[in-house]
Amino acid sequence: MESTTQSAIAVAEIGSNNGSVRPGLAVSVSVHLAADGTMSEWSAPAAAVVRHGDRSWVFVRSKDGFRARPVQVISQNARGISIRAPFESDDQIAVRGILALLSRLAEADRE
Repeated sequence: MESTTQSAIAVAEIGSNNGSVRPGLAVSVSVHLAADGTMSEWSAPAAAVVRHGDRSWVFVRSKDGFRARPVQVISQNARGISIRAPFESDDQIAVRGILALLSRLAEADRE
């Protein structure tokens, strides 16, 4: 994995499915990584995860409101998103009002 971009090159072999898959066609894939023992994988609504800077974030409820927490996106589909982060089982993440929380995160970056 490239540490500065947190990206990796993946090579996959896909069967032609009787000629319906051809070079140049776009495909959707999911990549499932083995857990490394330090963080668990969690499912969340896709609307709960935002991109800011070069990272993905969720907003976790705290006694003072919400705090931004960076997450690693594992996979995403129409039903939701799988993320990896050091959550506790009782942590609550925001799923509405994300735009207001994101603007506060952006303001904090400017300070």
